[in-house]
Amino acid sequence: MYKNILLKIARTLPIIIGLGIATAQAGTTVVDDFTGTSANLPWKAFNGACLTAGNGTGSIPACKGLAYYGNETQTGLTNNQDTPGSGALRFTNGCANGTCYYHQNGAIISTTPFPSNQGIQVTFTTYTYGGDNSGGHGADGIGFYLLNGTQAPNIGAWGGSLGYSCSNTNSPYNGMAGAYLGLGIDEYGNFLNQSDNTATGYGYQPGRIGLRGYGNINLASLQAIDPSATASTVQAVCKNGGSYEDHSLPDYAAIPGAYKVLPSNQPIANESATTRTQATPITYKLIITSNGLLSFSYNYNNTGFTPVITKQDISSSNGPMPPSFLFGFGGSTGGSDNVHEITCFEASPSTRATSSPIAPLSLSAGSLIYELSSNPDPVAGHVQAFQTVAAPTSAASAPVGTASGAYKWDAGDPQYMPVSARTSDLYSTGPTPSTGSPAGAGVVTLLTSLDSAAFALTSSHISTCVPNIGTILDFTFDPSYNTAGDTTSPAYPAGPSGCSYLAGRQLNWMLGGLSQNDHAQYLGPPGNANFLSLGGYVPFAQNNNNREKLLLFTSNDGFLYAVDATTGDLVWGWMPRPFVASLWDYKNFQSYGYFDGGFTTTDAVDTSTNPAASDWATYVVGTAQGGAYHYALKLSSNTSGSSTSPPLPTSQTWGTMVTVPHATSPQEQAPVIVTVNNTQYALYIVNTTTGTGSSAVTTSTLYEQNVATGLPASGTAISAALPFVANSLITYVSSTGSVWIGDNNGGVWSLNVSGTASSDAGNAVQVATTSPKAPINFVGYTEINGLPYIWAATQNEITAFSLSGGTSQILWASSGGTSPSGYLPNGSSGSLQSSTSVMPLQSGGQISAPPTLVNGVLIVPVYVPPTSSCSLVGVGYYDLFDLLSGGLPKIPITYKNNAITNGIVSLGSGIPYTPSVSVTQNGTVVYPGNSQAPNPQNPISPILFGGSVMNKPVAWRQY
Repeated sequence: MYKNILLKIARTLPIIIGLGIATAQAGTTVVDDFTGTSANLPWKAFNGACLTAGNGTGSIPACKGLAYYGNETQTGLTNNQDTPGSGALRFTNGCANGTCYYHQNGAIISTTPFPSNQGIQVTFTTYTYGGDNSGGHGADGIGFYLLNGTQAPNIGAWGGSLGYSCSNTNSPYNGMAGAYLGLGIDEYGNFLNQSDNTATGYGYQPGRIGLRGYGNINLASLQAIDPSATASTVQAVCKNGGSYEDHSLPDYAAIPGAYKVLPSNQPIANESATTRTQATPITYKLIITSNGLLSFSYNYNNTGFTPVITKQDISSSNGPMPPSFLFGFGGSTGGSDNVHEITCFEASPSTRATSSPIAPLSLSAGSLIYELSSNPDPVAGHVQAFQTVAAPTSAASAPVGTASGAYKWDAGDPQYMPVSARTSDLYSTGPTPSTGSPAGAGVVTLLTSLDSAAFALTSSHISTCVPNIGTILDFTFDPSYNTAGDTTSPAYPAGPSGCSYLAGRQLNWMLGGLSQNDHAQYLGPPGNANFLSLGGYVPFAQNNNNREKLLLFTSNDGFLYAVDATTGDLVWGWMPRPFVASLWDYKNFQSYGYFDGGFTTTDAVDTSTNPAASDWATYVVGTAQGGAYHYALKLSSNTSGSSTSPPLPTSQTWGTMVTVPHATSPQEQAPVIVTVNNTQYALYIVNTTTGTGSSAVTTSTLYEQNVATGLPASGTAISAALPFVANSLITYVSSTGSVWIGDNNGGVWSLNVSGTASSDAGNAVQVATTSPKAPINFVGYTEINGLPYIWAATQNEITAFSLSGGTSQILWASSGGTSPSGYLPNGSSGSLQSSTSVMPLQSGGQISAPPTLVNGVLIVPVYVPPTSSCSLVGVGYYDLFDLLSGGLPKIPITYKNNAITNGIVSLGSGIPYTPSVSVTQNGTVVYPGNSQAPNPQNPISPILFGGSVMNKPVAWRQY
C-alpha cells in the first residue's frame, strides 16, 4: 500500500536505463535522450542521422566527421560539435555562415523488437530551426515510424513522404516495408498531400502534423507478385491506392481525422533561430492501447499537451497491431531546408504492474505464480497466472519459480468471470442487527437479494440511465451492459436507450482497474504454527486441509474477489455495504478508491472458553478507503478433511468507519493480527487532522478489535489516542507481544498489546531515534542468535539499531538523496560518521516500499527519480545490506544465474515494490517487482538467496 510514499515518488517526473549487475524482468520501457556522446539503444542509422555531441561510439555516428556531410559547417554547433549532455539526434543540416544545404535526409530504426501485447506509449521531443525560411516555413519535416517487429530495418521515400510512405513524385518511390503507423511533423505540407504521396490525404498544407496508416508498397513487394515490376510500377501503384494486377496492397492511407494544423503562432519550424537553444521544443505523445485505440497529442514549448485525436479505433481500418514493433525517426529537406533534430525518446507499455508477483509461501516445480497489472486506457485490471518451470537439470537451467511462457489465464476475461457467475456469486453485507452487534456487522447476502436501503437510490440519484436498482445490478454484473459491441450479454440492447455504463472501462472485460493501493494474497489451507497449541485449532485445520485454494484481490470496481488459484474461475466477490450506496454513480465510482488499503487473512476463534473446531474460522481483515474503513469478513469452514469446498463469505463480523474527513491509516496498511490470551485481535491506527495550515493538528488513534467479535479484550472502547503522530507501518512481534511504530519526527516507538487500546496506547515508549530526524515510513524487527534488532526507513535513509533492555544503539545507516553515504557510529558519542564499510543507497535514491529481511540480508527498494530533462520515470533498485554490519551480503545471491556481488539489483525503469518471498526445496526465492509488467520476452524470474533461514519469511500471502 504505502500510498503517500508512492504519490510523492510519482510526482517526480521518461526514463533512464537501469545499470547494474542484473536487470529484472521489467525491461520493456526503452529510452534514448540523444544528448550524450553515444546512443543507449541499438539503432540502424541511415544517411545523415548523427549525434551532435557524439564521439563515434554506439549505434549512431557522430555528426563531426560524418562522410555524408563532407566539409559542411553544421548549423548551430561549435566546431561542428555539441558539448556532451547538450546534444541532439540530427537528421539534416540547415543554413550556416550564409550557406544553405539542401536535399538531405537521415533516419534511425531500432533493431530490437518491442512487444505490443500490453499497448504502447511513445513520447519524443523535436527541434526544427536554422533553415532558409522558404515560404516562411522551410522544409520538409520529421517522421516517426512504427513498423512490424519482424521486418528488417528500412525506410520509405523522402520528400513529402518523410521516410515513411511511398512517393508519387520522388524516385525510387519505395515506401517503408512492413509499415504500421507513421507520424508526419510537416512544416512544408506534403505528408498528407495525396498529390505528393499515396492516393489519400487532405491536400497541401504547411504546418500540419498528422498520421498515416499501414502500407507495404515498394519494389520488393511488387516483384514478389511479378518479377517484372520496376520503379515506375511502384510509382503507379502508389498513385492508384495499392492496386496491382489482382492484388490490393495497403497504401499508407491517412488515418481519418488524425491531423492538426498548428496555429500561426505555433510554427513547427523556428526560422529565426540559428541554435537549438533559440528554437522551440515540441513534445509528442502517441498511445495505442492493447485493443487498438489511438490517442495522439502534442505539447508546444512546454505549455501542456493538446489532444489531436483521443481513443480512435484504428484496428478496423489499419488492422490489428503486430506482435511487436520497431521504432524509427527520420527527417528530410528538398529545395528548401531546416535543421531537424530529436532529443528525447521513450517507449513503454501502457499496462502497469501494481505489485510484485504473488506466490504461495511454498513453491515446487511447476507451481503457479501470479501477476497483477492494470491498463489505464481503456481501464482494465489483469490478474494473470504463470506456470513456473520444471525442476532444473543443470546449473544453467532456470531455477524453480521462474515463469515459463505466456500467462495461463487472466481472471478478468469473461471466460473465467462470466456475467452468469458475477450474477450468482457477488455479495455484500446485509443491515446490522439493531442490538447486540458491532457497527458494520451483518449477514453476507447476494447482491441480487440485498435490501433496497443499501443502494441509497434517492430521487436525486435517479436518472434516465439509472432509473432503478435493477439497472444498477445489470451494469454491475455486466460492465458492458447496453453498450454496442457487448458480447458478454446477448440481450443487447436491453437498457435505457443511448446509455452506456463503461465509463472508460474496456469493452467485454470484467475487472475494473487496479492500482498500487489495491492488494492481493494467496489463500491456502490453514496452517499457522503459532496456533497449534490452541484448543480446537488442529481439527479445524485438518477439516480444511483440502479446501479449494484461492487468490484474493481487490479492485477499483469496489469488490474483493476470490478466484480459484488453479483455474482462475470466479468463486466469489464481496463489496462492503457502504460502497453499494455509490454504485449508481457509475461514471465516477472507480475513481473513489474505495478499496485503497491492504488486507490480510487469519484464522481466529470466537470464544476463549473451551474452543472447538467449530469455533474457528478464516477471516479476511482489511483496510479500505485509505484507512477510513476497516472490516472483518468471516469465511465458511469445512467439517471434513475430504471436503474441497471453497471458503465462502458468510458474515461480516464488524466494519468500523471513521467519519472525520480525511481519515487515513499510515501507509494504508492492513490491520496487524495479534494474539492475546489465545484470542486474535486486529490492530490498526487511524490518523485524523483538524484545522488547516499552521493550526492543523494531527491525532493518531490506536484501534484493537477482536477479529471474530469486533470487541476489545475489556471494557467497551475499541480505540485510544497515541502520544505521538504515527507515520509508519506497524510491525508486530509475536514472541514478545509488542508492536513497533515510527512517528513523523524520527522516533521509533514500542508498546505491548493487551487487546484493549485504552490500556496500551498510554504505555507507548520511544526506543530509538533516527539521525537526522525525519518522518519514518517503515519499521522492522528481527532476532538473530537470540538478540533483537530493528530498522527504520525514512524517505532517503535506512538505519539499523541493536536493542538492549529499553534502549537502542545505531549499528549503521545508509542514505541516498543528494549526498549518498554509508555511516557508522563514532565511538561512545553515538554520533554518525561517514564510512566506506557501509554501502550508500543509490545516488538520488528514495526508499519506495517496505524493506524486507531474507536470511540476514536487508532488501531495500530504492527509486531514483529521473535526472534527465527527457525522462518521465526513474529507475528502481534493490540495495542489499548485511543487517548486522551494513556491508555487502555475506551469503550467495544469484539472479538469472549471475552472482550479485556488489549488493545491487537493478530493476529497470519504474517504481520498485517490496519483493515477495517464497521457499523451495533449493532455498529461498525472492520475486522482484516494479511498475513495469512482465511479458514473455521478460518473464518473471526470482532472485535466489543462499544461507540459513535466519528469519522465516512472513507468510502474508498464506498463513
